[in-house]
Amino acid sequence: MNKIFTIIVSLAFLQSATAQQVPCRPRIAMFNYHFHNDNSPNSDMSTIKAALPELLIDNTPHGYWGEQNGYVGCKPSEYIPLGIQVYSYIAGGYEGSKYKNNIDSLSINLARISGIKADGATGVFLDEVSDFPTTAQKNYISAIATKCKQEGLKLILNTGIQYFDSWLMTQCDYILTDEKYKGTRQPTISEQPFLDRVIVISENITSDTAAAKLSIGARANGFGYSYGCVEYINIPTWLNSYLAMIAQKPATPTISWVSGKISSSASYGVQWFYNGTLISGANSKNYSPTQTGFYTSVTTFDGCSSDTSNKIYYAATDVNNVISNENNISIYPNPARNQFFIQYKKYHANGRVNISVFNTLGNKVLEKSIDIDSDTIVIDVSNLNQGIYIVQINDGAGVISQKLSISNK
Repeated sequence: MNKIFTIIVSLAFLQSATAQQVPCRPRIAMFNYHFHNDNSPNSDMSTIKAALPELLIDNTPHGYWGEQNGYVGCKPSEYIPLGIQVYSYIAGGYEGSKYKNNIDSLSINLARISGIKADGATGVFLDEVSDFPTTAQKNYISAIATKCKQEGLKLILNTGIQYFDSWLMTQCDYILTDEKYKGTRQPTISEQPFLDRVIVISENITSDTAAAKLSIGARANGFGYSYGCVEYINIPTWLNSYLAMIAQKPATPTISWVSGKISSSASYGVQWFYNGTLISGANSKNYSPTQTGFYTSVTTFDGCSSDTSNKIYYAATDVNNVISNENNISIYPNPARNQFFIQYKKYHANGRVNISVFNTLGNKVLEKSIDIDSDTIVIDVSNLNQGIYIVQINDGAGVISQKLSISNK
């Protein structure tokens, strides 16, 4: 990519011009190769300000295209007060091998970086970077990265390739890896360790719905930034509707048993909960429960959380028929019809037992508190539908749970 362009990578939250936040919009990488001179108000400026991106890659006066247009262009001072980080474009030309002139000259690019710093930009966007650079090419990239660090600037590299040398990520803050992303591809082994720093994009997207599908798909697959457009030269006329369509929180996950573990329908952004309490570090798609109780999951992307999933009950002593604990409590028959029995094999005359019955969604459908006056308690379930339930018994000495099936009446 060596044309004049603007890339906008949006905030995790879409903000209004008054800095109010509308939650849950994916981060967007919006391209606009059109040159704009911010010495006076213009449509590009107003569009960018309305979108309020997190990262703006543009043509500042001392970037390559600002230089070609008489050292005028994007003015970082117009955007940074709004919380927008501004990155200025320069071309690496695959480390000086493509053009072999002032476009990709290392020495000239290093001088441009100093100018970009003087422009007040946040960082540099280096276009046309090798995916698996040779030693000489690494030296070129490293020189750019070192200069950026010396100037206190951030760096974005554009390989445009899904597979790349992980060394590149030691040199930059973000990497653009895919210029033909359609919203369905999962991360490669190269992208996977750096997902929150990866940008995926696509041209020839002709509608807001197609662009929204791309961005929502990118977020669902864990990519940090995305964008779809008709062409990189202009901002699409349907930008506002596109942004509105993706201003939504992640879909509510569904959890289920898979190969002895509970599994979320979400591939990324998973957080597991036990009895409504967050389980620290439980962020994988699959989780192996260890304690008796209810498990749920929430999906979080860009700081935006979904509604809570359905509940799954796990009993650490999960058996089909009779269970017992130190107090010798048993539950039978199983399956039950109109009633079931709780038997204390070692009867103690005094005490009270609390009995709760839950359906598989975690809803409590029956609750009783009973004084123990015999070694057997009868529980009427004639009003419950056929299905699987969880019986929880608390006798003060401990809590036990058992899966109970209620058969046809």
